[in-house]
Amino acid sequence: MAEALNQEFLATRSNEKQELQELNDRFANFIEKELRELRRELELLGRERDRVQVERDGLAEDLAALKQRLEEETRKREDAEHNLVLFRKDVDDATLSRLELERKIESLMDEIEFLKKLHEEELRDLQVSVESQQVQQVEVEATVKPELTAALRDIRAQYESIAAKNLQEAEEWYKSKYADLSDAANRNHEALRQAKQEMNESRRQIQ
Repeated sequence: MAEALNQEFLATRSNEKQELQELNDRFANFIEKELRELRRELELLGRERDRVQVERDGLAEDLAALKQRLEEETRKREDAEHNLVLFRKDVDDATLSRLELERKIESLMDEIEFLKKLHEEELRDLQVSVESQQVQQVEVEATVKPELTAALRDIRAQYESIAAKNLQEAEEWYKSKYADLSDAANRNHEALRQAKQEMNESRRQIQ
């Protein structure tokens, strides 16, 4: 009977060892499977991390480029606003210059007209004076002695020469003054034309 119990005990122990071995094998297989899964997940996580790193670096570069572009656009806008202020000032200055030149031209034209009328009046007065002197000379010649006639003719000739010289000098002075004023008016007209051209150019640049 003891032998039978011993055999049963040995069989039981043998079964237990076999079961433990099977459990160990199953556990080892489970652990190996879990380790493979964990390694696979770690590999996937590593790849995902690398992808995220690359994407983050790309986004950082894009952000830096956008920031630089924003700074450039801001600088361009500030430059454009500054240039707009300068252009508006140029337009205002050109407008003031144009108005000033127009006033100068008007003043010169008025002065030319005044000198023209003054010259005409002086010529009329001088002509009247000469005619009056001639009439007086004829009247005097009719009443004086014959020996004074030659002297009176000489005096009249000298007077007429002086009057003609004065008339010529007045004519030359008027022509010179008229030429000077005409040149000044032409210069002002040219300056006015340039001012208008610059103002139009500034307006085109502002638009």
